[in-house]
Amino acid sequence: MGKTRLEAFSDGVIAIAVSFWQPWIAATIYALVAAVWLVPDRRIERILANEET
Repeated sequence: MGKTRLEAFSDGVIAIAVSFWQPWIAATIYALVAAVWLVPDRRIERILANEET
């Protein structure tokens, strides 16, 4: 699911535009963007794992 910040930002902009038409679709998009930010970045995990050893 490796989205970049620009992709997440554009999803937010799309959600704002869609919210005028179908608010429940916009809420779903917002939830998906939030879920992307909750998933740990593999690069950060790799760096932290290397520092622990």
